[in-house]
Amino acid sequence: MQIKRIIAILTVLAAGIMSSCSLFPTEERTTPPPIIEPESYSYTTEEVILESISKSVRKNGRYVSLIQYNLTFEKRGGYLTELNMGYNRRVSAGEVLASIDTDDLERQIAEQKLNVEAAQIDYNNAVRQITAARENYEQVSKIVSIERKKAKQEIKELREQHAAGEITDEELSRAELAYLQKIADLDKQIAQAGNSADNQADEKALAALRQAEMKLNNLREEYEKTVIRSPIDGIITFVADLSVGSFVEARKTVVTVADDSQLMVMIIDPSDAVTFYNDFPVGAAVSVWTTGKEYKGTIVFTPADAPINSVLSDYPFLLIDVEDIPIEKISIGDVAVVTIDTEYRENVITVSSNAVQTYGDYSFVRILEDGVSIERPVELGLVTPTRTEIISGLKKGELVIIK
Repeated sequence: MQIKRIIAILTVLAAGIMSSCSLFPTEERTTPPPIIEPESYSYTTEEVILESISKSVRKNGRYVSLIQYNLTFEKRGGYLTELNMGYNRRVSAGEVLASIDTDDLERQIAEQKLNVEAAQIDYNNAVRQITAARENYEQVSKIVSIERKKAKQEIKELREQHAAGEITDEELSRAELAYLQKIADLDKQIAQAGNSADNQADEKALAALRQAEMKLNNLREEYEKTVIRSPIDGIITFVADLSVGSFVEARKTVVTVADDSQLMVMIIDPSDAVTFYNDFPVGAAVSVWTTGKEYKGTIVFTPADAPINSVLSDYPFLLIDVEDIPIEKISIGDVAVVTIDTEYRENVITVSSNAVQTYGDYSFVRILEDGVSIERPVELGLVTPTRTEIISGLKKGELVIIK
């Protein structure tokens, strides 16, 4: 009886559930979650190429002149009487830059100039006289020659007349004596003319002139020891601390003059090792930045080219010849920036240095394949701030991700 009641209750409940939802609250529909699309990436790439790459250093150099003269009073010292110098002043060849006391040399030179002029006049007169005498000798010689022939012809005809009996022995004898006397007179005339022509007065006058000129030259040489002249057209690059009245010793540099028409760039950096500069061969090309423009240059001298054990062989420097520089815009001492290649590779694979990442000994780049970034290990070669050589790991034409 009890069991039947329980079954009846369960039957009723089951029928109610099946027929109506009034016994439970109404169920709400669930909203499906949104679909999240994967984030898309935009890459900046560049193509792997073959090109030349170099690694360089930059050095500051200065324009220098290889032709300069340290000028001194070479033979004697003295008190300065004239100074015509100034740093960076342009001078002309032969211009007097400084002088010392001359010990009356100027007066002696003036007197000797007069002596030379007088000797020149004497020589000119002697030349004119000897020239006239020689011309007279030639004229007398011609006349004597004619007279000799005439006298010979006359005595010949008289002898023929004597042989024919037309004149007596006495007449022939007197004719013979007259002929001999005439020949003697002619010989005397030619001798006198010859003596006048050969008296060597011009040679004696010339010797006196040369002696006077030699004395004048000696005085001038002594005077030149008291002055300093510029040997070239150029510019003054050094002036000693002197003034008029100062005593200056012989062979002490008073002024330096340099030729600024042919300048080169010299790099000197005591902080560098000499061997660093020895590695650059003569003839190597460089670039030179000067006067707001880049010019081509060539290394023309290094410490390795200096004589062994000389000062330059142990000094860190380079000498560079610059092509087509506007010399009128450049002065000795002006600065030039020189770029020198220290390493060079030709026709190698390179990428932007921004594309290369390195951790310890491991270097890699990311390449783009089918829109996907792939890490690729690489072996590096020459590295510069902008380009990097890839020895292995990449091929020409691949796309490397820069960012």
